[in-house]
Amino acid sequence: MSTPTEIVARLRSEVKDGSLESFCLELGIDLLVLFGSARTDAHSAGDVDLAYSVDFSRPKEDRPNLLDVATAFYVRYGVDAGDTMDFMNLDLADDVARYEALQKCELLVDPSNSKYGNLQMMAAREYINTAYRREYALRSLAS
Repeated sequence: MSTPTEIVARLRSEVKDGSLESFCLELGIDLLVLFGSARTDAHSAGDVDLAYSVDFSRPKEDRPNLLDVATAFYVRYGVDAGDTMDFMNLDLADDVARYEALQKCELLVDPSNSKYGNLQMMAAREYINTAYRREYALRSLAS
């Protein structure tokens, strides 16, 4: 089984040689980011957190779901399901999760050179625009 340190090192190596981008595009992913503790300290991290967005130019039936993505990565990196790698679909994530994943991340795959920037800006806008709802919910819980 691979450790977070080994997985992050391999991801970064595959970014450099282009094989990670090829793998993601074949799978139907056109954006992949590394976020969470493994981004800055893989040695101490308990797992590797990856967030992705699907390629919407593909027909709906050809787009991968979370299980497809997780299985492909588990097989590629020799990981037991759920032990060392966690995945977030940015297209389905809530505002706070999307914002956090895209603001504090390492870009691994973005063949368009623009999807990451566009999603990051949209996530920041949605996070700001929904702050009042989160504040209201917190006040309601406190009372």
